Amino acid sequence: MIEVGAAVTGLKAAIQAAKAIKDVNDQAELNAAVAEIMEKLASSQSDLGALLAEHHELIEENRQLKEKLEKQQRFNKYRLEWTEGGYLIMPLRDEYVTDVEPSHVICPKCKEDGRLSPMNDDGLWYKCISCGYLACREGKTRQPRTNRFSG
Repeated sequence: MIEVGAAVTGLKAAIQAAKAIKDVNDQAELNAAVAEIMEKLASSQSDLGALLAEHHELIEENRQLKEKLEKQQRFNKYRLEWTEGGYLIMPLRDEYVTDVEPSHVICPKCKEDGRLSPMNDDGLWYKCISCGYLACREGKTRQPRTNRFSG
């Protein structure tokens, strides 16, 4: 990790060397001073380039983390609960139910994969439209023969 202080120090040293050059009368000393300035400027330019690349990486990492956090926060509107039949479901919390977002249930299995998948409700079973997970609403009922998912 490149530090900003190192780049600033290099630039300050180049400026001081440039100021000192005005009093040099000997061509060899002048050439050496110019070479030193060029070296310090090149080093500073390299440090600044590395800082800029690191800055862009941090911006991208920050964007990805914000996106991940927003994705996770979508699930905060749901609660994990057991049906009377002994299956897990995730209904929308009552305080979030509106005309625009009616009461519904999402799949707890898909939630673990980061997907927000609504479940169909036929009165007896909740069925995930994405993975096929089934959850019986009431009582211990045998799963229908069409269900091939166990879990």
